[in-house]
Amino acid sequence: QDSEETNGVILPIENSLWASEELNILTAGPDNSLWLGTSGGIYWHDGSSWNVIEAVKNAGFENVHLIEIAMDGTVWFGSLTDGLASFGIPK
Repeated sequence: QDSEETNGVILPIENSLWASEELNILTAGPDNSLWLGTSGGIYWHDGSSWNVIEAVKNAGFENVHLIEIAMDGTVWFGSLTDGLASFGIPK
């Protein structure tokens, strides 16, 4: 199985949530969380498991090329086609 290791977190390429998507950006959060912006939305690693941000997918927001996390925990993300939006860090 192909994989890429980043700061002790294994990013499996095959059989992953984002296996059929193009990776556009990888960002680390202030709490050492890992965020992936892909052609299909945003994925978040909380230190133990990968999660898809369903609100982003459900809103039809795709092709994420920008992820920035503000000091107050707000996650800002941007797309070349869908604009700029934000949400709070998942709990």
